[in-house]
Amino acid sequence: MTSGKLDQADRDYIATRVAARMNIPQPEAQKKVDDAFAKLEQAKATAKQAAEHARKAAVIAAFMTAAVLLLGAAAAWLAAQLGGKHRDEEVNLGSLFGQR
Repeated sequence: MTSGKLDQADRDYIATRVAARMNIPQPEAQKKVDDAFAKLEQAKATAKQAAEHARKAAVIAAFMTAAVLLLGAAAAWLAAQLGGKHRDEEVNLGSLFGQR
């Protein structure tokens, strides 16, 4: 089972136990075992696909966060430059904000 395949001996053993437990014929029990194993494989594939989508979304979110932080830093630097120039030149911008 560790290789991703159900060995014939394991399959037969599980089918025998299912047949005894559920009181059904051996071929029907083998079909139930095969169906359950197929569902397990499908669930594994679905989980891998979901994990891959989540990984890609996390990478994109991380890069977007870094880009936004970089833009914020650039905006803060620009505002500091303009504020320093405003202070040094003693420009009154109160009229822009309705102040005298």
